[in-house]
Amino acid sequence: MDPNCQKHQEFEDVPPDISFPKRPIRVLSLFDGIGTGLYVLEKLGIEVEVYYASEIDEAAQNVSETNFGSRITWIGDVTTFTDKQITELCPIDLLIGGSPCNDLSHVNPNRKGLFDPSGTGILFFHFFRAQKVIEAKNSGTHLFWMYENVLNMPREFKKHISLFLQREPAVIDAKHFSAQSRPRCFWGNIPGMYDPIPSHLLKKKFHLNEYLNKIGNREALVDKINCITTNPASLKLGSNVEWPIRMNDHGDTPWLTEIEKIFGFPSHYTDVGNTSLKERQTLLGRAWSVPVIEHILQPLTNSEAFQQRTCIGNSEQWLLVYTVEYKKTVCLISWHCSQRGEFVERRTQQDPGIMQNPKPSGAFGKGERRERSAWRHLLLLLWKSLLLRRRHWLLTLLEVILPVGLFSVMLFIRLIPGSNFSTYHFNETIARPEEEFYLREQVCWKYGTWFGNACRAYPTSPATVYYGPDTPFTQDIAKYIAQELGFLEQNIRATASNDEIDKLVEMSYYAKNSSHSPSNYNVGLFFHLDDRESSDPPQKLAYDLRLPGRWSTMWIYDFLQLPGPGYSNEVYKDQGFTLIQSLLDRRYISIISNDTSYTDNYKIEIQKYPYPAYDSDLGISFVYSTVLPSSLVMALVLLAPSLIKTSSHLSFPPASRPLIPSQFSPSIPAHASLSFSRSTLNPMLFSPHKELVCLMGMNRWLVWLGWFLHSALLNVVVISALTVMLSVSMYNGDLYVPPILAHTDTGYVWLLLFLYSFSSIAFCLAISTFFNRPTLAMTVGILVWLLSYSIPNNLMYYKYDTLGQAPKVLSCLLPNMAITWAFKIIQMFEGRGKGVVWSTIWEPGNPRDQLNPAIILIMLAFDTFLYLLITWYVDQVNPGTYGVPQPWYFPFQKSYWCGSRLTSHSGSPEDFGENQEYFEKEPAGLKPGIVIKNLRKEFKELGRKTKVAVENVSLTCYEGQCTVLLGHNGAGKTTTMSVLTGVYAATSGYAEVNGWNIATNLSEAREELGLCPQHNMLFVDLTVLQHLLFFGRLKGLTSKAAKAEALEILTRLELLDKQQMFGNQLSGGMKRKLSLAISLMGSTKVVILDEPSSGLDPESRRWVWDVVQGERGRRTFLITTHHMEEADVLGDRVAIMASGRVVCTGSTLFLKRKPSVIQWVWLSGN
Repeated sequence: MDPNCQKHQEFEDVPPDISFPKRPIRVLSLFDGIGTGLYVLEKLGIEVEVYYASEIDEAAQNVSETNFGSRITWIGDVTTFTDKQITELCPIDLLIGGSPCNDLSHVNPNRKGLFDPSGTGILFFHFFRAQKVIEAKNSGTHLFWMYENVLNMPREFKKHISLFLQREPAVIDAKHFSAQSRPRCFWGNIPGMYDPIPSHLLKKKFHLNEYLNKIGNREALVDKINCITTNPASLKLGSNVEWPIRMNDHGDTPWLTEIEKIFGFPSHYTDVGNTSLKERQTLLGRAWSVPVIEHILQPLTNSEAFQQRTCIGNSEQWLLVYTVEYKKTVCLISWHCSQRGEFVERRTQQDPGIMQNPKPSGAFGKGERRERSAWRHLLLLLWKSLLLRRRHWLLTLLEVILPVGLFSVMLFIRLIPGSNFSTYHFNETIARPEEEFYLREQVCWKYGTWFGNACRAYPTSPATVYYGPDTPFTQDIAKYIAQELGFLEQNIRATASNDEIDKLVEMSYYAKNSSHSPSNYNVGLFFHLDDRESSDPPQKLAYDLRLPGRWSTMWIYDFLQLPGPGYSNEVYKDQGFTLIQSLLDRRYISIISNDTSYTDNYKIEIQKYPYPAYDSDLGISFVYSTVLPSSLVMALVLLAPSLIKTSSHLSFPPASRPLIPSQFSPSIPAHASLSFSRSTLNPMLFSPHKELVCLMGMNRWLVWLGWFLHSALLNVVVISALTVMLSVSMYNGDLYVPPILAHTDTGYVWLLLFLYSFSSIAFCLAISTFFNRPTLAMTVGILVWLLSYSIPNNLMYYKYDTLGQAPKVLSCLLPNMAITWAFKIIQMFEGRGKGVVWSTIWEPGNPRDQLNPAIILIMLAFDTFLYLLITWYVDQVNPGTYGVPQPWYFPFQKSYWCGSRLTSHSGSPEDFGENQEYFEKEPAGLKPGIVIKNLRKEFKELGRKTKVAVENVSLTCYEGQCTVLLGHNGAGKTTTMSVLTGVYAATSGYAEVNGWNIATNLSEAREELGLCPQHNMLFVDLTVLQHLLFFGRLKGLTSKAAKAEALEILTRLELLDKQQMFGNQLSGGMKRKLSLAISLMGSTKVVILDEPSSGLDPESRRWVWDVVQGERGRRTFLITTHHMEEADVLGDRVAIMASGRVVCTGSTLFLKRKPSVIQWVWLSGN
């Protein structure tokens, strides 16, 4: 070090050849008791320059004077000490104290509390007064302090003490150091006092037997005794027995010398003068446990804890230097002795020449990380799905059994003997001929009675022959037909046009259907004559014959063919069409040839063609082909809502805190049906876990694909079973029962159902992306699912034969319509006795049809691709309430597919400062882990108003440090974190995480990010260990490395015995620990903790702090809190936020010199 240094010069490094010898420390002990503080300091080998003590109990003072003599300087009653008298004691290096607990303890029903001037609780404020006076007067001397009191005090007392001391207590139990259970609260700033108990101490038992005298066969009946108080009865109480000790077969209590050993004092330490045994127990009951105080003060024994002040240079230009090890960092504090006496402080990284930088004792993450792989992430999601299926094996089994059971009923009912559902064998069919006499009789009964060999119409029968045009020839024909059919002569009427005949005949058909009258039988004849004025018969006969009924004159054969002879054409025989046509033709031939034999001698005779032997189930197969698509659609109505509801964009409830999980957890339907499963077992579908795994580095499209496969894999099992059931043949004794689809290839049926199930899942996922509210998504989803089948089916099913190929193919964009047309086409093939086989998939089922089985398969595959594409696109441009939306044209951006170049923003402090007076100079030579520049986030409110949650925030967080965002509720802390993690999109500004711009490379930034949200987001159906394995593998660890790191973390967090418990079985503190452990898995370089100790008791909060302190050296930590003590304990640098702005940034010591800012923030928050 240059001896000619200038005034106020700061040295960047401490030369390694400079030595700092130890110096004696100055101690002030308030409410000293029996001198425990000095006893511990001397036991630790810490040299004490002066030990000031205040104690008013004469017995306690006598014990201290006997054991230490003049080494203690008594200052009298601190309550009578003025601030000036306290300043005269300065500088003070260590302030310790613990006011009497009687008036603060829950045990005392007559306690006077903290503020009663007549009680002892108010002594705390004298400790607080002394602390503030010393801190103000100490100048260049750093004050270490510790305050102790009872654990079992009312919450409001503990809250007030923590508020004044600006930190939460560390709860330390003497049971970890001795044979006595004596938990106490300790507040302080001594390094390491919030660290966990060392593992070597936790392994030691400290059994009561070790402290007993070996006289009289004394034997401990308990491992440890309860807290020893001033009450003699406290010595009798053991854990399970009345007497803690057995001596010569009799119960006994610890002797005073044994109690002294338990407290850590030598034997007879309190045996002073004429002090009685009861008085000695009272003194010990009020004393501190020596091993506990030794544990707390142990860090002060470090050779750098207190350094000798060294003067360098001449009397006008000299430098006072000492170092303090604080939070794993060496603070180099320099005091420039000049005429102004200016105090300058700065914190530097630990220099190797002063102290070796040990690896943090709590460092996690030894496993090697692999590069990010979508395939490994997908396998991880499938692994998690398998775990959930295994846990809910019964429900998974039901999802398979119930739909299979439904089809089993349809299948096995065909085996019932005599059932209409059974299949029957028919031999060769040869129909008998039917003569004209039979045809005349059959027609006659429609309008009259058959008597003898003639038909007589009812006298009131309106049966009429309408003919046209009115010519002699047409009149003759009409009269002949009426005469042959037995119509009344007055019921022959001429008409002017063919249209008029159509209307008159049609009216008679509807009249018959409405009145159920058998006499409404009309015949319409219209002749197409070239010369209507001629009386001669035409040389070419052309006429239209109209009869009542529904006629499919455009069909050559049945559209849907069934095994066996057809029956649809019998209407021509039954309605008299064949008879009337024959009568008219024979009359015309007779007129032309002038030969009456054609009408008198020639008769018509008809006979069906023979039909070979066949098997038929009387049309039940046709019923199946109609019912199957409807059954599939209706079954999915019960299961599709859960997928739509839980995969909708609302991952969190609409609140100002985006990282609060939804409480929605859909139940599994108690009634099951066909299960192309939208499984309710996936926890990613239960709550906001989709967003959590995305925040931890998984691509959003992979999460969607994971949901898709979670449902699809079970569907494969179901459709395989259904395919077998549709294609299997059975025997009922000697009766052969063919399959429902007897001729269709089994592979085609399986592929058809496979593609239908996939397209249905994709369809439901696509619907869910358009909604942010799960209930609304479910409601609309049910309607869309039903309407996508019912509306097009009702409009198109009965017009199928007349529709062209284009509308049929377009309707196949709806999976429900595609499966409907598929079964319709299959039935066409089945009716022809061919079935759909691979050699015929490009053929239509009917020559009049343009749709074929191959087109159906292609459309279902296209539907799957289309709806997954819609899901991906909409999820990118509209990620929901919380997420960063892409522009609508993002598929055409190179940056989306290839990423952006890694930034090298330096994060220089001049970019961020507003009022440099309240912003400490940024540390030099450190690599930024998080850089925020001019960040702004606005929210739209009702009435087109805009609320600014974060306004022009600039901040840099460095690797190896812990940066704390301190502010009251609503200051903008969580919103800032939400922007950094991609939950919100920034309105403006710039932010990067580990060098990646979150606006363009969010997925890369998230890969190096560990997140502990404000509220616990745990999978309900994963165990503690499975949580860590999942997120460890998500970060790239191998299974072996993830398990090793998980067990290490669980051991450190004292959760090892809870590793097989499920997330919903943990207590609040354990859930918080698990959330913290998740954020640390995978050696993530940046860890963001949103109020990590929120809602925890002091002991659990201390554990959280311990873990963060153990990990800070190798990661970038960003923590939000509204507790000043938490910021003081954890923060290397603290940024104070208020009203969406950062108003002050720097180290804790820097901020303490800005009391105006801290006071203003504190008051505004309260």
